[in-house]
Amino acid sequence: MRIGLLVAICLLWFAFPALAQDTPTVDVSGGYSFLRDQDVEENFHGWLAAVAGNINPWFGIVGEIGGNYKTLQLFASDVSLSVHSFMFGPRISSRQNQSVTPFFQVLLGAARASGSVFGQSESTTEFAIQPGGGADFWLRPNVGIRVGGDYRRIVADEGTNEFRFHAGIVLGVGMR
Repeated sequence: MRIGLLVAICLLWFAFPALAQDTPTVDVSGGYSFLRDQDVEENFHGWLAAVAGNINPWFGIVGEIGGNYKTLQLFASDVSLSVHSFMFGPRISSRQNQSVTPFFQVLLGAARASGSVFGQSESTTEFAIQPGGGADFWLRPNVGIRVGGDYRRIVADEGTNEFRFHAGIVLGVGMR
């Protein structure tokens, strides 16, 4: 109920016409990501890349991939853990300011967790939902810095909660 109310407020807030800033037809971003997995209580470091097609100044469709990694020691042997995500969904943006574009998105897709120790590997792929948001800080009309955060729920038998923070570069292509 609270999440639905939050989504409705965000939609109303960001849906106002934005005349002050040109809208890129496509924006491409990539950068560093820090992931906290609540189940294994570990921090992972990694990367992400995203492409968004902006249908109008406030609504776009996003595709995102990412990978996060961690190596632990167990009985003098390395345990390698990784989480890769493949997500897709809508993004709502507010382009009322020339220098900052805040956004909110809800992505759905798959998260693949893998681990290997003593030469043995195991992996599983599960459905995931990832609401989040952030802001693009435009340094030039088509080049900026993106900062954001997400909550990811991996839907498995018991489920997994992950929190991710990310920062990187965003490029706007085909300004309208």
